[in-house]
Amino acid sequence: MRLYIQYVESQRSEADKGISLNANWNKQALGIGAMWLVSTILFKFVFGRFVMGHSWIILFADCNILEGRMCSLVLLRTFIGPYVFFKIRREK
Repeated sequence: MRLYIQYVESQRSEADKGISLNANWNKQALGIGAMWLVSTILFKFVFGRFVMGHSWIILFADCNILEGRMCSLVLLRTFIGPYVFFKIRREK
């Protein structure tokens, strides 16, 4: 993810180099996070169900934070990670 963001920043024009990030950086970051979130969820359920043969109950139980499962926290981090990274980069 970090390499992708660095690539996007390297493609900016010289006129934009003085500006940290454009005004839509938060929407772009949340969009990237949403794409990563959907990709992660699709991979988890498709791979878990059709390759590993797990039942839907087992797959959904992995996201139950009350039982100590961390899947939901990983998904949350996947969604907000790009936003946090862009915010840190913008403050520099």
